[in-house]
Amino acid sequence: MHDEIMKLIEKNEIDSVVVLFMKMKKTQYKEMCNWLVEEMKATDDCCIRNTIAIILGDLRYNGAVDTLIQLIQNPQNANSRGTLIYALKELKCEKNLTDLIDILLNGNFETKWNMHDLILKKRKLLSKKDRKKYKKEIKKKIIALEIELGLYYDLKEKL
Repeated sequence: MHDEIMKLIEKNEIDSVVVLFMKMKKTQYKEMCNWLVEEMKATDDCCIRNTIAIILGDLRYNGAVDTLIQLIQNPQNANSRGTLIYALKELKCEKNLTDLIDILLNGNFETKWNMHDLILKKRKLLSKKDRKKYKKEIKKKIIALEIELGLYYDLKEKL
């Protein structure tokens, strides 16, 4: 079964893998989801990792949340975080979102966009404390960006 699933993953056949999982008995399903989490954690191939992340998100397997957060925070994955963040959208990750503030504020455009969507989707589930923390950090970032823009405007006018 593992080999069959890995072959489908290598071909990026996400729907086929999801269908296979939906046909499994509960114990096998959980065992195979845990195996996928371990495969996602172990692989150095970002395409395989991203495909597994999407599958786990589609399966709504909340056991993947901690691993996804760790992978998102890993600097080695800086250029492939967007899909990992996307995979969190259907998972119960609201308690972990404050761990990703830095990714929202300092990631690349794709990462910021996916974090924006994720936070908007989960905003009603965030605690008041977490919403307040996000607002505070976003306000600091806005101030820093306004200062930076001011420098550019000033330079543009004086050239």
